[in-house]
Formats: sequence, C-alpha cells, structure tokens
Amino acid sequence: MASPRSSNKTKKVATPEQHRLNFARRALICSSVLALLCSPALGKSDWVEGDVNELRVPKGTDMPIDNDVDAPRLPKHSASPERHAHDSFTPPPGTVVKDVSDAGGIELGPNGQPRRSSAPLEAHISAVGTSSNFQAPGIDAQAASLLMQAPMYAIPKTTAVSPKSFRAWLDETHPGLSAKITKDEIVEVKGQWDDSAHALRSFGLPFTRVTGQRFAEVNLEKTKVVIVNCAGELPNEALLSLRRFVAMGGSLVTTDWALSGVLQKAFPGYVTWNGGFTANRVVDAVEVARDETDLLANTPPVAHWKLDNKSQTVKINRPGPVKVLVRSRMLMREDPDNLGVLAFTLSYGNGQILHLVGHFDNNSELAFNNALPDPAPGIDISLRQAITANFLARALQQKDSTESQSASTGNADGEASPERAMQK
Repeated sequence: MASPRSSNKTKKVATPEQHRLNFARRALICSSVLALLCSPALGKSDWVEGDVNELRVPKGTDMPIDNDVDAPRLPKHSASPERHAHDSFTPPPGTVVKDVSDAGGIELGPNGQPRRSSAPLEAHISAVGTSSNFQAPGIDAQAASLLMQAPMYAIPKTTAVSPKSFRAWLDETHPGLSAKITKDEIVEVKGQWDDSAHALRSFGLPFTRVTGQRFAEVNLEKTKVVIVNCAGELPNEALLSLRRFVAMGGSLVTTDWALSGVLQKAFPGYVTWNGGFTANRVVDAVEVARDETDLLANTPPVAHWKLDNKSQTVKINRPGPVKVLVRSRMLMREDPDNLGVLAFTLSYGNGQILHLVGHFDNNSELAFNNALPDPAPGIDISLRQAITANFLARALQQKDSTESQSASTGNADGEASPERAMQK
C-alpha cells in the first residue's frame, strides 16, 4: 500500500467549480491590465505597429540616400508637350536607388504633409489615405503618393555645362523659339543675388535688362514675360506696374527673396514667406503636378534642386489659384509648413506667375561660369532651369498681353483694381 507522502505526487484532477474559479481570476487580471493601459496618465505611446510611422522627423535630418549611386543617365525624352515626363521615366536595369522608406522615412498625411506623432524613426512610410477632401494641386493625396514612390538619388557632382547644352535642350523641346522672339518680349529686372541674364544668354534668348528703380518707366506694350531676380526690391510704383501687367495677361517669373519682396506686396493673400530659411545645399526634387505637361515637358520626374543660403520657404494661403509643381522631401525638415515647396505657379487675372525657391542662374557662388551643381538626369541642365524655360516658352507663344481685356475693373477673383489695392 502506498504511503500518504507518495500519494501526494500524483496529479490532481480539477473539479468544474475550480475551473470556473480559475477563469474568473484570469478575467479579473485581464480587465485590470486593460484599465491600466487605457489610463491617460501613461500619455502617448512610442509603440509602432507594422510598417506605420507617424513621426514628424526632426528638422535637420536628411533623407536616406546612397552616396555611392549616381542618378541614372536617361535617354533624351520626347520634346512633345503632350508627353509628360512621369509616363516614360524608367531607371535603367540594375540601377540601385534608395526609396524613402528604406531606412527612416516619414509618413505623409492626405494633405501631403508629414503626420505628427512620437513613433520611432525606424518605422516605414505607410500608405496615404484618400478620404480627405483637401485636394489642392501639388499638396494633395496624389502628390503625397508621388513623393513616397519617388526614389532618392545620390547628390550629383557639380558639372560644367556649356551654353551649347542649354540651347540643344531648348531647340529639342521648343524648336526655333529663340529665332522667333525679340529682346522686347522678355524684360529682366536686375537683382542683387540672382542673375537670370546668365541663364537667358545660355539658352540663347534675347532680353532687355532694367533696374528695379526704372521698371515703372518701361513700356511693356511688346513685353510678354518679366523676370524679377532675387532679392526683388522694387519701389511701390514698380509693384503697381507689375501687378497691372500680370492682370492684363502678362507672365512673371520671380526667384527666391522676391517671394516676400514682390509676391506678398503686389499679389497679397495668395502666398507668403513663412519665416523659414533653407541651407546652402542641393536637395531632392519631385514633380507633383502630373497635368502640367507643358511646364514639365522634357524633364525627369525626379531630380535635384540647388538651394541658396537663406532661400525663403513658402506658405500657401490660397491653394486654388496656386499650383505646386515641385516639392522636396529633404526640404520638408527646414520648412515650417512641412511642405518643401520648390516651385509653384499662381494664376492672377489673365496672367500667370512662376516662382522658384532658389535661383534661375547656375550657381550664385560661382557667377559668370558654367558650373552647375544640380544637373538633372538625361537633360544635362537643371530641373529648375528647364521648368523656367518651359514657362518662358509658353508665355512667348501666347498672344500679346495687350490684346487681353483690361484689368481695371478687377482681377479673376473679383478683387479691387491694382491701382486701388496698391495705394497706401
């Protein structure tokens, strides 16, 4: 017969009452843990589920790139404006690129802006929802998708690009344009920091150069496009003349500090300088306006963009008339609005404006030479210069602005006439 001590080693069988008691104990423990996790005292969690990252990446943090990989040299694109660059852009086989989700990306919300959260940097970019009603051109869900899908190329090396390359691109994209225009059709307003005259000469486009102080005296009857260089310091009379010129159908190009110097003053309420400055560097550039086939003709959808020291970042106040053409994921970290806008157009009255964050000239630090710090894949010249040349070509091929209706009764948005709005 077994002893009482040895019988204790045999396994006991739980009764139904004991099973119910154990289940009740487990349920009590689970409810206590759930209540603790939901307590507001814990604050926000740093836990990341799956590939979702809702981090606002700290300013000054660069996007991941592969410094050993150059952007692919692509075959020349068709010059037809009907073809958009996005439709035929395919990197050559074997090209190694790094997507923004490879190592520490950002998640963009439906409006194209980074989401705010405290998730770790290592998380990947999540898909962007399309439920938002915010569909402003260039900063909508489609633009956010283009930004996420675009590869991140290594920063290109500064290259010497001769005027021959500029003119070859222009002749391919807009055959015979330079021979059809006169110097009265392009007026360049001399600036302190940018020198668009250098780029115009490289393209072989004739132009007339004036100072800001004398611009109000210029007869713009034959002029189709005006270029205002950074810093855009114009007297009030010049701003009034410029506003009237655009409202009546003329085209305007502004660069860098002309954002606050010209656009904010002559065309108030549309865009403003948001107080941010850029560093002197080359950043990534992604085209985000698929429907602008003429402005993006013969350009790659992903390239680079030279920013100058303290270039002004942009705040979009009225997304309807303002259409963003190009944005940068690297610039988002320096931009207080987290949009990273590099170029946009503004429709005003019967005319249109193109603004560049940065300069039209090759390189402000190396004036009067052919050094180009941001050559674009497949076209040799830079993306910012190609887009500006396309804008000029469109303006030059339109009817004379003098044939447009007078803007004295107001602009396209029903605002007061330029004369009344500019009076102090």
